[in-house]
Amino acid sequence: MIYFQIGDGKPFSDQVHEFENIIYDMKMKEITLSDIMLVNLLISKLSPS
Repeated sequence: MIYFQIGDGKPFSDQVHEFENIIYDMKMKEITLSDIMLVNLLISKLSPS
């Protein structure tokens, strides 16, 4: 499970960069997800507003 949530406390660009770092770390561990899965994951982490 990826413990990451996009919220209002930090600039959106900083949060996207953090998400990119998580994905990079996963790739370094040879954990791969399709682009569609990555988009769905990012959307699921958006705040409900």
